[in-house]
Amino acid sequence: MATPIKGVKIYRVIGEMKVRNTWQKFKIDMLGTKISEVIEKTYSILGSRHKLNRQLIRIQDVQEIDPEEARDEIKIMMMLDKVVKF
Repeated sequence: MATPIKGVKIYRVIGEMKVRNTWQKFKIDMLGTKISEVIEKTYSILGSRHKLNRQLIRIQDVQEIDPEEARDEIKIMMMLDKVVKF
């Protein structure tokens, strides 16, 4: 089994976003080296998926989590030895 990528941690981002006229809660697990990087990724991903600008996304908490708590996709990505670009 491969070892985790050095310096990369798993973070859970909790917050809410305004979709149509209501605020919806979200929880996302992400890989990152520091909290500021994870926050930027969250804005980018949610903005792209839901066509939201930053003012419509409220991040309430970012915390480092144990790999056992993360979703399976994140665990698999954590064990990759290298990233392959096409």
